[in-house]
Amino acid sequence: MKVPRYGIKIRKRVEMQEKTKRIKYKCPSCKKNTLRRIESGIWECKRCGFKVASKAYKFEQTNI
Repeated sequence: MKVPRYGIKIRKRVEMQEKTKRIKYKCPSCKKNTLRRIESGIWECKRCGFKVASKAYKFEQTNI
């Protein structure tokens, strides 16, 4: 008999974070959808090599 572990809310939240960290985002340098997460908070463009720090699971560019 298999018993589900943990709650549905936490499983959905983890699933959402896994999806958002794996998708490609728009590079602020070359404007192509090639920006990918390489580490927690480190994002790199596979096309132009541009590296930027942002949030751990989702890329958000802030204008200062």
